[in-house]
Amino acid sequence: MTDTEARMCGLISKYLDRDAPSIAAARGKAVGDLFPVADLDADSLDMIELTMAIEEEFQVEITDDEGDPHANGDGRPLGELIQLIDKKRAANAKVPA
Repeated sequence: MTDTEARMCGLISKYLDRDAPSIAAARGKAVGDLFPVADLDADSLDMIELTMAIEEEFQVEITDDEGDPHANGDGRPLGELIQLIDKKRAANAKVPA
């Protein structure tokens, strides 16, 4: 589990009161393959709170389109959000102060 994935699981535990690794194991999935809405029972308010927490935790900005849980019909899997966070953090690290 990457640092970003572990921290994301911590946020999910705190804001959604769900244990993502246990849910993933019970469903025979990797954490990155979980869908917040379908697998973690997150509603739109949960997703707004989680997105705000992600932005604060990782010091990134996530647009409404990027954070849309229904972006591809069934929602955006956690793995895509984790990749997005890592991409944004890497881009932020390259920006001179």
